[in-house]
Amino acid sequence: MSPRRDERDSFDERNRQMGDQLAQGASPDAVGEMVLAAVRDNHLYIRMIYAAIEARTRALLDVMPADA
Repeated sequence: MSPRRDERDSFDERNRQMGDQLAQGASPDAVGEMVLAAVRDNHLYIRMIYAAIEARTRALLDVMPADA
């Protein structure tokens, strides 16, 4: 079962937005602070990218067939 056109368009838009955010980048000092905080708090992911990972995962799950 293929995703509908509007689902694909929405998915493509979210991917574009994520790419735009990643392209802007962060300073090395800011990244270092985020990594240090994540290690201290025993987090698997750095908080800054968590929302992007969650959105990507939800988008993938939303287009999967219900019987998968």
